[in-house]
Amino acid sequence: MPKEPLSPARAWEKATFFSIDTNLIQAAGYNFTQGALHQLPKQLPESIGLQLPEIVVSEIVKHRMNSVHKAHSQLRNSADELKRLTAIDTLMVRDSIDQLNTIEVATQRFTEEVHDYALQCRGAVLPTAGADAAASLFADYFAERPPFGLSQKKKCEFPDAMCLWLLEQYAKENDTIGIIASDDKGWKQYAERSDRLYCVESIDELARLFAATNEHAKAIKEKIAAAIADAGSPLGSALIEKINRHVANSQWDTSDIYTSSSYRVESEFYDADVAAYSIEGDVNVWSVKGEPTTWVVELKVSITVDVHISVEFFAWDWIDKEELSLGSQSFTTQNGVDVDVYLTCSDVYLETPLRDWITEIEIADGNYSIERFEVEIDYGDSE
Repeated sequence: MPKEPLSPARAWEKATFFSIDTNLIQAAGYNFTQGALHQLPKQLPESIGLQLPEIVVSEIVKHRMNSVHKAHSQLRNSADELKRLTAIDTLMVRDSIDQLNTIEVATQRFTEEVHDYALQCRGAVLPTAGADAAASLFADYFAERPPFGLSQKKKCEFPDAMCLWLLEQYAKENDTIGIIASDDKGWKQYAERSDRLYCVESIDELARLFAATNEHAKAIKEKIAAAIADAGSPLGSALIEKINRHVANSQWDTSDIYTSSSYRVESEFYDADVAAYSIEGDVNVWSVKGEPTTWVVELKVSITVDVHISVEFFAWDWIDKEELSLGSQSFTTQNGVDVDVYLTCSDVYLETPLRDWITEIEIADGNYSIERFEVEIDYGDSE
């Protein structure tokens, strides 16, 4: 008999823990101090806490360390290259790099950040089980039960299987149900046959289960929606300013820019402005527990951005066998991005005007890729 679907009412009544798969934490930029991950402890009730399998912690740290290892290697290689080119002894530089102890320090820091986040979410990290899990996991492996599939990569799914087994055991031992957030097909299929685990596909879907829907909340939503619809209102103006600052301070990958008019180009982002924006969908609100006059508000904002890029063109000198710069030019291209905007409103009273509320606006730092487009050199306009 299929289990009862997870409605918001059932989530409030029965669930006492949640967990998040590595892929969603990665999609959130491993950012525990901004955006969706940062807001989650305030959006969820005090009765539900994060239980994060130790394997997820290890995967997060491993993914984050990839860039650290690369940068550390480049730093050491640069010192070696400098010595090769100049015959200058760079041993002091190498010793200084080693004294930084970068790999160990970064690994410890990233690990502590995840453990601290689990505590912030009123939860903990679940230690990896030993032999007790082996029989169950191997039985599922050979029977090709979720999260194991029919592909040839079942061995790669063992970390997922252990995570789900740990969460299932935690739910059984505590006679409760849990919500797992993952867009992985195997996690969803596992939850469908579990009596104690439910799966949602995003952090946003998890938070929406606990959004406030009473009359007071509806009145707050209406007041917020009216204010942000008016670009001339204090909140509307503050929102536009925040969005403009967000797109200008974000990282923009320009690697897909190409040319057919020269040998090669190098492109660099230097500025961005908001050409247009719109609020998409409904406004969601959450009452912060223990703070009856504080509310979290989430907006989905679709932005059209004018991205300004500096492009340097190069030609190849076949005689001297070297590149020659043909000059730089500026280009502007439009890109669309979607962002989650969070408002934390304090001193909220319906009888007072919204300008008297204390409102903080948060948008997580963005990393965007400029859509592929071709640039052509204008020889009359080159610097």
